[in-house]
Amino acid sequence: MERGMHILGINNLEGLENYLYHPDKIWICAVMEDTGELVPAVELIRRRRVMEK
Repeated sequence: MERGMHILGINNLEGLENYLYHPDKIWICAVMEDTGELVPAVELIRRRRVMEK
């Protein structure tokens, strides 16, 4: 099972600024349940493609 998390910025002010003005800077991450590792969604997609080959 995976849980999603949005990392908006280093602190609240930067997070709010990124959310309002720079949505491309928001990282969508997943927390791997077995290791507790924080993995960006782009990396999850890459890992899935590697496993399918």
